[in-house]
Amino acid sequence: MHRQRSRRLTGLAIVAALLFAPLAPRESAAASDAGSTPSADTAPVWKAQGGDARTLDLSGAPVSADALAEQFRAAADTVSLTIRHLDQGGALTADAATAIANLDGTLNERIDIGAGEVTLHLPRGRYMLASVVHTGPADEQTSSFLIQPLVELQTDSTVQLDARGAKPLRVSTEDSAASSFLSALYVARRMDDGTMIQTDLRSDRLDRLTTAQLGPDVPAADLTSSVVTYWGIAGPAGDFADSPVTYSTLDTVRGRFFTGLHRVVRPAEMATVVSHLHSTSPDLNLTRSATVIPPGVNGGWSRGLLYRQPQTVTEYIEAGADTLAGIQERTEDTLVTDLSSLGSRTFQAGRRYELTWNKAVLGPNLESGWAGRYGDTMATQIPMYSDQAGNWSWGAADAASTRMYRDGVLIAETDQPGDVGRADVGPGPARFRLESHVDRPHLTQRSTTVDAVWNFSSDTAGKDGEPLPLWLLRFQPRVGPYNDAPSGSSVLPFTAKPNPGAKLGRVRLPVVRVSGDGGKSWRPATVVPKGQGRYVGVFALPGAKTISLRASAADSAGNTIDQTLLNAYAIR
Repeated sequence: MHRQRSRRLTGLAIVAALLFAPLAPRESAAASDAGSTPSADTAPVWKAQGGDARTLDLSGAPVSADALAEQFRAAADTVSLTIRHLDQGGALTADAATAIANLDGTLNERIDIGAGEVTLHLPRGRYMLASVVHTGPADEQTSSFLIQPLVELQTDSTVQLDARGAKPLRVSTEDSAASSFLSALYVARRMDDGTMIQTDLRSDRLDRLTTAQLGPDVPAADLTSSVVTYWGIAGPAGDFADSPVTYSTLDTVRGRFFTGLHRVVRPAEMATVVSHLHSTSPDLNLTRSATVIPPGVNGGWSRGLLYRQPQTVTEYIEAGADTLAGIQERTEDTLVTDLSSLGSRTFQAGRRYELTWNKAVLGPNLESGWAGRYGDTMATQIPMYSDQAGNWSWGAADAASTRMYRDGVLIAETDQPGDVGRADVGPGPARFRLESHVDRPHLTQRSTTVDAVWNFSSDTAGKDGEPLPLWLLRFQPRVGPYNDAPSGSSVLPFTAKPNPGAKLGRVRLPVVRVSGDGGKSWRPATVVPKGQGRYVGVFALPGAKTISLRASAADSAGNTIDQTLLNAYAIR
């Protein structure tokens, strides 16, 4: 089985994580594994995070005081910083994890705290401390997240990371049936050079988190702190599977960290997002997630909730919060298709939004930057099974290939669907052919084979690059939750979609052929133009159980597209 390379990776996270990471531009998702108390909900937890930000993994080995002393041995002027960890009973404890960062960027480490007290020898300067201090046995443990945004270290000093000052997060909803399944705390601190450094903590149990700021506030522009909570309706197993309602909240303060929080979540003050989850096979489960990205922070924690059949989910999302959304279709051990929104978006309070996910026809899609030429290098990363809404897609395949030809000669080839990598195509003008093929009959019942062939002309591009002159035909049948249309349905809306920003000719009337026997035989459909790149295909296939599509289009500049989608949708 083949798996497509992805901009969006996911990973299981089993324990709470604390990390420092310089902020990078938000881009795509990367996985991060860490630990916390296991819960009844075993759905995957992941962290959406862009770029190649440095992280501090608390599951790794901490740096000792001796190692830090050696690191700064050559420093002309060092002083001592003693750090003591106290649990909620006031006792010295080693059950804690602490990280320290110098605001000049020369230090960013998790430290070995020994038996709960450690003395570091550091250069004079301005530092930030973050710590999670645990109290109680594992099955009843409370975690206190402590932030000291500024430690002015000019003389020998002692700091007490004292969990007794931490206050609970008393967040609740007006919906008495809802309970929290994930919460996350975030801090973004400005460094001396103007860049940001962030720390976060996530937990399955909101009622076992407390928070406190130590030391004074800092200017509002220097610190942004956020609390994000996720809620749903727990089933008999306590696993939140098939929850018909979810809540995603965000609270943010600037210049300080939270010392506790009190809030009642009211749906009327949030945006209402109604998500219609479709399925390509009754043998596959769905996992749905919405990820709130706090201000100033590069990424955010989220948990995917399991849906064992197609469902409509009402999601109440914090108004104005940057939100990433996604859905996965999978077996118990195989991720078949991963669909994600094209970047974050915000929603307005009091408004209702309707979204569809995994709705047929799943096929190729083009957005800005996905297929271009840069000088004499071409790069493509075309998702081959994006849904009707155009969400970014990747996943598994039985077989896949992508090939690039210049004037009939093969010049680049990969086993990735829609992805030719970075291909050196040679200088000057030429005629190119881009082919991509994906087979998935053992994984899904819809779009079991996806083929796309583009023919186009291209010349050496400038240093800023230019989009390749490609077309796509995108189909929008009216289908039910299992991507099936009622018998007798013979009208198929579709659009001719250009690669955004590309120099293209005027598209001629597309040709569409349909099959009701999985592509063994084909019949022409009547194509009726509706204006502005919109068309309707009209056909009759009595007795068909599935509809397969073969379509082609050409423009006045000689650019062509030929697509084949076997078992694109079903007839019920």
